[in-house]
Amino acid sequence: MNSSMTWSTERGQSQLNQPHLSRLFTSLVSEIIPDLVRVIAQNSPSPSASTREGAPVSVASPPMTTMVNQCLHSQAKSSLDPFDLTRHVEQCSRASLDLTADEFLVYAQGTLAAGLDIEVFYLDVIPKTVRLLQDLWERDEITFFDVTRASWIVKGFVLLGSTEFVRPDVLTLTPMAHRFQAMVSMADGSQHTLGPLLVSQYLQRKGWNVTPGFERSEKDILQLVSTQWVDLFCVSASTSSDLPGLQLLIKRVKSVSKNQDIQCLLGGPVVAWEQELQARMGVHGLCYNAREAHSLGLKLVRIHRKVRKLNALTATELSLSLAASPPLDQALTQPKLVTSSSRKPNPLPASKLHKASSRQSSNSRRYAQGVG
Repeated sequence: MNSSMTWSTERGQSQLNQPHLSRLFTSLVSEIIPDLVRVIAQNSPSPSASTREGAPVSVASPPMTTMVNQCLHSQAKSSLDPFDLTRHVEQCSRASLDLTADEFLVYAQGTLAAGLDIEVFYLDVIPKTVRLLQDLWERDEITFFDVTRASWIVKGFVLLGSTEFVRPDVLTLTPMAHRFQAMVSMADGSQHTLGPLLVSQYLQRKGWNVTPGFERSEKDILQLVSTQWVDLFCVSASTSSDLPGLQLLIKRVKSVSKNQDIQCLLGGPVVAWEQELQARMGVHGLCYNAREAHSLGLKLVRIHRKVRKLNALTATELSLSLAASPPLDQALTQPKLVTSSSRKPNPLPASKLHKASSRQSSNSRRYAQGVG
């Protein structure tokens, strides 16, 4: 065996030692390849039988078959049918009302261990659970104390479990999303922080760099976007009374932002019943859930970064380049042109300078007399 083959074998063996490649290799060898061989053997015609019947061997391709993805990744369901989702929401709401914070944590961990996908639990079950608690209070089936306590228990779990939810995973990260910087905020004085918190965590789960803004004052938010590069600014509105303040905040953020193409998204419960908010609020899109904040925000940021040819830079690199002159987008996308106004003038000899000034004064007198 020559040296190149030895090196290739060693390199392949070292790659298979990586966990995700090892699982893929095991699945290929033990399940997928044997299944392919079995399917082909079942669908191939028997040459001996065809020969006995005097018919030519068929060369037609075997019928199409569907191969199920059998890689040894998590088999948790990434979505639920409405019946199962309703059942989980009802169970979660009862647990938040009946259990202590520690007991609710045990319940949630058991639910995830039983096979419920963590993304479904965070983005579907938890928001609907909080909505159900509010509906029960409005129908006088539970007290204000009950809904407040249960909501805080759910929010406490979201905060405690955030490390597991946003943990980097090759199966959840969006390629190159780490280059983008997002800020998530809400109306000043609003107590409905669960929605912005989930949006912030989900963006981190997908790979974004996220600066939480829902615990910052408006002055701090404006200071941050004016000194650091921010690609996406997400705000949440819970009631119609939040809109005037948010409208002014969005306008100020866009006016002071170092990123002249900063993209602004509006989400929250108010979006469901106010259809004309995009033009009224001056945002670039409306989001009905955390998943849309990621997908729509990523599309908008990529488009505007591509126009300015900034996709290859991270938000940190852009922040460090903000003080450069000329402006960042011109410095990175336009070549430096030498124009006639930028060239140094060559001094004329004294004799030519005297003739030029005499000629200019002569022409001025002729035009003044109406000649020429």
